[in-house]
Amino acid sequence: MRSLVVIDDGHTATKVVWRQGEEAEAFVFPSKAILGVAEVVGGEVHGADVYFVDQKLKPRPNQIYTLYGREHPITVDNRFEDFPKSKQNRVLVHHALVRSGVTGSVDIITTIPVRDYFKPSSPSGANDALTAAKNENVTGKCYRRDALTGEGEEPYYEIDDALVFPEGVYAIYDVAFSDTPSGEELDAFQSKYFSGNTSFAVIDIGGKTTDVIIAEWNCSDASFTVDIQKSKTMRIGVMDVAIALEREVERRFDVSNLSFDALDLLASGKITISGVVHDITDIVEDAVALVGGRISDMIAPLLDGYRQFGVMVFCGGGAALFRDIAAKYPSTVVQTPEDPQFSNAMGIMKFRTAYEQSLEGQGGDA
Repeated sequence: MRSLVVIDDGHTATKVVWRQGEEAEAFVFPSKAILGVAEVVGGEVHGADVYFVDQKLKPRPNQIYTLYGREHPITVDNRFEDFPKSKQNRVLVHHALVRSGVTGSVDIITTIPVRDYFKPSSPSGANDALTAAKNENVTGKCYRRDALTGEGEEPYYEIDDALVFPEGVYAIYDVAFSDTPSGEELDAFQSKYFSGNTSFAVIDIGGKTTDVIIAEWNCSDASFTVDIQKSKTMRIGVMDVAIALEREVERRFDVSNLSFDALDLLASGKITISGVVHDITDIVEDAVALVGGRISDMIAPLLDGYRQFGVMVFCGGGAALFRDIAAKYPSTVVQTPEDPQFSNAMGIMKFRTAYEQSLEGQGGDA
């Protein structure tokens, strides 16, 4: 099979599933690409990756971007309209390719929010102008800075084909297929969930937004049609827990301007202030319950007729954190993938793999 990298480049985190050969692997990194250069000590860049856009040698200041790791306290808000066409987005995509280690010719699939992807007035039903603009952007020149020479490195990969898919909704294929898709799996999935009705919902709880996607499954060809009028994006997600945590910790301990990794705090329930470790499990639990309750209340009207759905897929990084939300709906229709933050990217990979297998079976070229 052709080398393929699926890059679910969200506002908060970039989830990557890549395949070179038969095996697929996955990793995630923060979507934190900032114009400018990181701290330089003794001529070396410390604690971050630096990329040059368009110019390999002697780039101008507006062509240099620094990509920060999760441990760095800097925050980035990528929720602006032109993010898919931005230089920041290009840097994130190429960093995903560099980290994947793919070499030679490679196909890539990136994503945009479902609300931006679909355009009912378009003959194709998709926002073709935006997807074309994103493809032009991410396939543009981008060079990782060599820490020793200070020059841009020539990539070891060459993008052969680039596609854009919508975020969230392809998680349906993550629950339909195993890592090795088969027709038998698809038949069993359709028989179990779509024998009575063919509507489904995907609830994608991300870092800064939550998408509720209502769609219709087409059993004849295992495709779907999104009802964009019934679907909705809400500006609330996992990072709202971080905001609630910060406010309550500052209030309880009478401190300000704290710097902490919210994900570490959620996992450990502990914070170090002035060298003293404090157990804040109760604060974490209250913050999760508060934000989870808000999300639950916001999505409830969209899912009011849940009996119409053959299956409801809860995915995104928040699906594991806010499990109580999914628990409010019948377990017979609810599906939460094993690793929900990768579910859309993994679903795209499985869909693409099944598609290529079908072409090979017909003697075509994927």
